[in-house]
Amino acid sequence: MRNMALAGLGGVAVLNGLLGYASQHLADMMNLRLQHYGAKVPALTMWALGLPPGFYVVGVLALLALGFGFGRVLRDSEMVCTAFALLVCDVAVLLLLLWGITHVVVRMR
Repeated sequence: MRNMALAGLGGVAVLNGLLGYASQHLADMMNLRLQHYGAKVPALTMWALGLPPGFYVVGVLALLALGFGFGRVLRDSEMVCTAFALLVCDVAVLLLLLWGITHVVVRMR
């Protein structure tokens, strides 16, 4: 169980690095497009487009939990719960980011 939890936390850390990089590029492209067209968008959309650096924070938290797991500070069940909680946070942020981007695209048509 410990190896599964360590692998899960390592995967969460790597996933968040990739998500942060890819979603930051997408958000930058959307911001440039919005500035080019001069579109008025809701404040929540602008807030959603500013979320990608949050993936790096979750990745650092996963690395911290991974370090605690290697140091045997966290028990197996705590590591599994931490990995699950971080993945739920990822899903929530991804859904909000998706809503922010698609809401703008639908309104611009």
